[in-house]
Amino acid sequence: MSFSYGIGYDSSLLRGSDNSRRPWNLTDEILFHAGKQLKLLDIGCGTALKLIPLAKHFLEITGLDISEEMIDVANGTIKKYHLQNIKLLRGDSNNLPFKEKTYDIITCILSRWSIKEIYRVLKPNGVVIIEHIGCEDKKDFKIHFGKDRNGWRGQFINHQKDEYLQFYYDLFNYFFDSVSIKNGFWKTYYTKQGILELLRFTPTIRNFNLATDDMLLEKACKTFKYPKGIALTQNRILIYAQKPRNF
Repeated sequence: MSFSYGIGYDSSLLRGSDNSRRPWNLTDEILFHAGKQLKLLDIGCGTALKLIPLAKHFLEITGLDISEEMIDVANGTIKKYHLQNIKLLRGDSNNLPFKEKTYDIITCILSRWSIKEIYRVLKPNGVVIIEHIGCEDKKDFKIHFGKDRNGWRGQFINHQKDEYLQFYYDLFNYFFDSVSIKNGFWKTYYTKQGILELLRFTPTIRNFNLATDDMLLEKACKTFKYPKGIALTQNRILIYAQKPRNF
């Protein structure tokens, strides 16, 4: 399935409101490996807001996104904060427009990536940090939308947790000497409009159509409705890999 996160993905309604502490702080995870002489690449940079607190800790940061719309917004963000060491490029994560062994750290948060391209442009002893959607993300909610000829319509819920985590561990372990994966959960409360934006701007439910899925949506929202909003369980995995293998 081809999918590209557009500007709608930045909606605050779509993000919801967290009711519990997240299992990790991404900024802290990245800053642990920061250095004033190091270069960082962020794949799928979006609006670049996540790069602002990192800027003063790195020599240079490159933000890459396939969406021209996102890059335009990100340029506005960089200008607003008067940052000189962040550059933004439109490009495809499957064909990174950089030479081999260019970056010390590569990050990718909820966006598409290619392990071969990450390996190619990462320096020896480099670090990659990826936050990816877990296979149990919003699972109870997704189940309400049933199956089609390809299985469960909910993104990733056809997978079993242990197999899912092992797949990513094996994938990165082939390319890197050191690999660890964390599996985290937390609750987020959404408004009804936020749920609609989630389904509209992300591939949460395959081929979601409000006209034909209206009754399923209403039932799911009622099932998880609380005074604070519609409560869904977020599941993310944090992949950390270091020291590219020398093939």
